[in-house]
Amino acid sequence: MSTLSIAPYFPWSRVVVCRQSVGKEADLAVLDLRPDERFAPLCSRCGRAVSRTCSHQVRAVRDLSMTSARVMLRLAYRKVYCPACDAVVVEQMEPVVPWQRITRRLARSVHELCKLMSVADVARTWGSTGRPSRTSTRASWRSSTARPTTGGCASLPSTRSPCARATST
Repeated sequence: MSTLSIAPYFPWSRVVVCRQSVGKEADLAVLDLRPDERFAPLCSRCGRAVSRTCSHQVRAVRDLSMTSARVMLRLAYRKVYCPACDAVVVEQMEPVVPWQRITRRLARSVHELCKLMSVADVARTWGSTGRPSRTSTRASWRSSTARPTTGGCASLPSTRSPCARATST
């Protein structure tokens, strides 16, 4: 018995769709994504491959809707230690910028709609009561390698390992 899969609509590299579920009224689709273990994680700051994983976490990310169903991704990701950056960072993943809660393609779509419609109309189109266009428009303006700044703060040396520092704070 074969089952239908919506995984081909999510053609991201280095990420595997491991499970999908659709709500009873077909108004919400949830996909579980995890990093592809065949590849070493990449540092989200410098883009280098790293080998030391500090922790695994999951977050919810909104994606483009499919017909009338909203699509939410449960994205599992790794926090890794990058020796080049001397920091614990979130691994680089194609669907999202490390600190965003929407996918890059949703951000692009909202940005393009904001050129044609008012912000309120775009918010109604995406079924939001808040101001999604502000963050998604900012995300679409940033390059794929953009990252938050530390505000000129220097990191202090420590005798503990970087992974221990990240988990103890």
